[in-house]
Amino acid sequence: GRIVLDIPPQPSRLADLPDIALEDGDRLFVPPRPSVVSVFGAVFNQNAFIHREDKRVSDYLAQAGGPTRDADTGQLYVIRADGTVLSKENRGWLSLEGERLMPGDAVVVPERLDKFVLVRELKDWAQVFYQFALGVAGLKVLRNL
Repeated sequence: GRIVLDIPPQPSRLADLPDIALEDGDRLFVPPRPSVVSVFGAVFNQNAFIHREDKRVSDYLAQAGGPTRDADTGQLYVIRADGTVLSKENRGWLSLEGERLMPGDAVVVPERLDKFVLVRELKDWAQVFYQFALGVAGLKVLRNL
């Protein structure tokens, strides 16, 4: 499986690398250094944008056209290039919008799940089935006359 290694952005010494035991058949793959930050989910322009040191999550969100009306910005999260995840749950009260991003990071803006829409659709379907059953019962009564 994939293992997330906590490696500093620019390791300069062997001691900067994690000490992990490798087994027969293990492979170590170091991908090329990415140069973009991706923004996915409920934004107007899902895309990959050139990384700049001075940009924060809010800057990349703005570059993606901002969140859509259906976006759940309270559940926004960042997937780091190393596989770790930053979210509101593991940041406490600190907002992610001021977080600086690294090349290869991805910002994900999930869609808001509207419970009332689901309830309304279930009610509509229940009404359709009720009317169908009423029609079938009416036909049965007419048949027996």
